[in-house]
Amino acid sequence: MMTNTERVRIGIVESGTYTRAKHIPGFRTIDEVEIVGVCNRTPESTRRAAAELSIPKAYENWHELVEDDEIDAILIGVPPEYSVLTLLTGTYDSKIGSYATPKSYP
Repeated sequence: MMTNTERVRIGIVESGTYTRAKHIPGFRTIDEVEIVGVCNRTPESTRRAAAELSIPKAYENWHELVEDDEIDAILIGVPPEYSVLTLLTGTYDSKIGSYATPKSYP
């Protein structure tokens, strides 16, 4: 059980348009949530996203993000049908908390 001083530390896999427009601003309105890491398709995109979004950790690949003990929960910024992590929810289900699935996606 979380105490009032604990925060849920979020890692983001794919910080695309919808994630940037909706999820990140939404998470930042919650005092008990901290966005601590990001990983995009390429290292360059990841570093750029981390800098632009003031996210402290930029991971070279999603495996590093998922396996980091400092990450409590993961937002996967693509619809489930496009995510390789969908196949791994049995392995990482204690961390995977949300998929970015806007109504405009198929």
